[in-house]
Amino acid sequence: EQVLKMWLWALAAALASPSPVRPASPLSTHARLDTTLRARRFDGHGGVSGGGGGTRLLFDYDESVRATILDYLFKPKFGANLQILKVEVGCDGDTTQGSEMSHMHTRDDNASTAFDRGYENFLMVEAKKRSPSIHLSGLEWGVPGWVAMGTPPQATRSGRPDASEQLPYVLASTDECSAEQPEQQWTFNDPHSGLLCNAEKHKQCLNVPACQTSQDIILFGPSSPTGGSCVKECGCTPVPGQHCGVGPGTLDCMTNEQFNLVGCQGKPETCFLTNQIAGGCVYETQSETLKISPNKTCDVSAAGWQYDPATKLLKSVASGRCLGRWQNPPPPPPGPANGGTYATQENIDYLIRWVKGLKETKNLTIDSIGVGYNEGGFSIEWIKAAKAQFVAAGLTELLTIGTDDCCGGEYGVVSHMEQDPVLNASIDILGAHCVGVQNGQKNPDQTTLRMGKLLWNTEQHFGLPDPSPAVCWEFHTALQLAATLNQQYVVSNQTSVQMWTPIYSWYDFLPYKGKGLMVANRPWDGSYNVSDTIWIMAHTTQFTERGWFYLGGEGCALLVGGGSYVSLAPFDGSELTVVIETVGATSAQSITFSVGASIAELSCWTTVEGSVFQQQAPIRTSSKGTVTVTVPPNAVWTLSTTSGQTKGSALPVSPPRNFPLPYSDDFSSYEEDALAKYFSDMHGAFSVSTESEALENKILRQQAGPTRPLSTHGASATAYSTVIGDVEWSNYSVQVRWRSEGGNNDTDNEFVFIGSHGGLSMHPEATYNTPPYAKAGVVAQFWMSGKWSLSLGGSKTPLASGAGTWKSGEWHTALLEVSNGRVTITLDAQLLGSGSISGSPSGPAWLGCGIHYCSFDDFAVTPSTHRS
Repeated sequence: EQVLKMWLWALAAALASPSPVRPASPLSTHARLDTTLRARRFDGHGGVSGGGGGTRLLFDYDESVRATILDYLFKPKFGANLQILKVEVGCDGDTTQGSEMSHMHTRDDNASTAFDRGYENFLMVEAKKRSPSIHLSGLEWGVPGWVAMGTPPQATRSGRPDASEQLPYVLASTDECSAEQPEQQWTFNDPHSGLLCNAEKHKQCLNVPACQTSQDIILFGPSSPTGGSCVKECGCTPVPGQHCGVGPGTLDCMTNEQFNLVGCQGKPETCFLTNQIAGGCVYETQSETLKISPNKTCDVSAAGWQYDPATKLLKSVASGRCLGRWQNPPPPPPGPANGGTYATQENIDYLIRWVKGLKETKNLTIDSIGVGYNEGGFSIEWIKAAKAQFVAAGLTELLTIGTDDCCGGEYGVVSHMEQDPVLNASIDILGAHCVGVQNGQKNPDQTTLRMGKLLWNTEQHFGLPDPSPAVCWEFHTALQLAATLNQQYVVSNQTSVQMWTPIYSWYDFLPYKGKGLMVANRPWDGSYNVSDTIWIMAHTTQFTERGWFYLGGEGCALLVGGGSYVSLAPFDGSELTVVIETVGATSAQSITFSVGASIAELSCWTTVEGSVFQQQAPIRTSSKGTVTVTVPPNAVWTLSTTSGQTKGSALPVSPPRNFPLPYSDDFSSYEEDALAKYFSDMHGAFSVSTESEALENKILRQQAGPTRPLSTHGASATAYSTVIGDVEWSNYSVQVRWRSEGGNNDTDNEFVFIGSHGGLSMHPEATYNTPPYAKAGVVAQFWMSGKWSLSLGGSKTPLASGAGTWKSGEWHTALLEVSNGRVTITLDAQLLGSGSISGSPSGPAWLGCGIHYCSFDDFAVTPSTHRS
């Protein structure tokens, strides 16, 4: 990421200038474009392949068709020409439309196929093959269960303060006050400032955040409900391990943020521990709470402290308790309902292995990585430890993005960065989702702008405001994308917009239909749709490169009649591109750009409804070096000195048709650990595996570990599942061999299920992963404790049920049939039961088991033969 480093000084200079927002006045029909007047750096627009299953079906297209689709996404000057690709770091858990494969299903997973799993790594390889300069980024929407249940971050090993140096302070009991306890010793980092610092770790000063809403200094003991232990001032909501008052290094030792000792300066007599923010003396209460005297007076009977320079102990006059440093690191912040947290040492190791493994096995360089849990909060101490350990691991060029929040939480980390220089240095890019007033959310405030960080919209949805039902094949969606790309900079200062998703490539019955730059979710017939949104993206990306700069001055602005324009140029000013959008305008607008006599002409590409991304005749500049264009309403124009752009085209696309039946798969044709064609995992990780060393038979095995993953949509899931089929499938049977592998025959926690005629789902977690499987059609479930049921999804009353003798580790063959309202379940050629349902259900088939291992083989879906 050399370009990012080269222009940091230019970015800093730009940040010192006013916001790029400049609403044009009614008379401002003329704009001067100075290619040497650089504002913020343009970091490229791209797509986000993540949030579970979004690109799954693209992988199953015939190779020649798939290559064409990938060209539309990534090939320079052909289609969308994406400049950034952000992918999910798989966790085996449901993260929106399903789950994505982890490179480490378990702690000891060192399989040679680890980086061949799933499709995200394949997508990055293909993107890089077409566009070597593309920026690759990663983010976690979850972590495997073994990672979530890990330990707090360890020492950083990087020359930065280690975890113990960032611990909070507590009052020790009187019998613990001893010079043999160096963590309770104090000295002064500067005799003139009187700042109180720990003697063991020089320049680690006792401090508090700069909050002025309360005079309380609250003591959280190690056994408190918060689980942390810190001395801090102000009424902020305490978060264990995140807001404690010790700052590493001299940058934190600022007089107006510190506790200091007054009246002793190393002498043994009583002195006062004061705080420069509140101006009062610190005293101890009977409830073991430290407070600051509200009247700013220092009463020795209540607020006195004795400092012994020989032992370097600071004791309260009132109780004799000494001030010390807590020895044990605070636990990570609590996770969701299933327990655990992403903020573990195991997760830092997990991410390092992901980044290094991709380089070693695929020659892929990950350029940036998120250090926040997707839209799920952040841990300050974990971010600092992660950044330090990335550096220590040799990943010095890996940029960190904090913290991928949305929905009112954008830039929540900034206030902490202001107070914590190590945290500030640990975040290179401030990333937020669906930023700005267009999305009904927040623009970055002046505090955020002053941080001097790159600002990226790291997940933008289609349609405004967000959320929106807009789908990519409708022209108004394309227009809103044009407004978003321009105005995310003009209004919200974002120098990169990353669209969720680059391609709509998941089943129609899963959530967020149509949210992609193009459509490719029918691999069985090879059909796809190059939507207008591809060409709207091309209006910017085919005419620019990452590392160019938005122009300052009059270079970017809102248009008075509706819409906006942005102008960009490389650092040397040798090229110029102007992108204009008039979304929402009601009449044509005349705009004159002064570009200078050195530019003879500008190429012109235009989009209006029915005529998208069309090349027009070049526009000559006048003798005065100006160009005037009249842009109609709801249009997109690009003017540029660059050349070589194309509206890519390919062979005619196959007509769409429903997923044909019958369909079967014995899994014998796949490589080890490969995805089985058309199966899309909802929760868990289903891949092809050799049954055993003795049996070379290939099976479909659920590979996620027996500890439930921590994921954005999997907190309540009690089952792993995978789905296949068509929303139009009706009156069919599912036959499959199954084997449960949990090894637990005595409880109801181990089970296998088979489903058919699954309905439309807003989220897989409620449909396929959590009993009673709402909207999931017909379900046959077998518990290893020796019972079975046949039920209609969402109903707690089974159609039929009974007992059996099957056990974990045994293979059985089940046949679930639905035909004209009659449902039957057969096991090992023996009819177990039947029932009747009303209506005409339709939908896909699905397989799964509890939170444990299981396997399937000889899968077949056939039209029903039963006659009612």
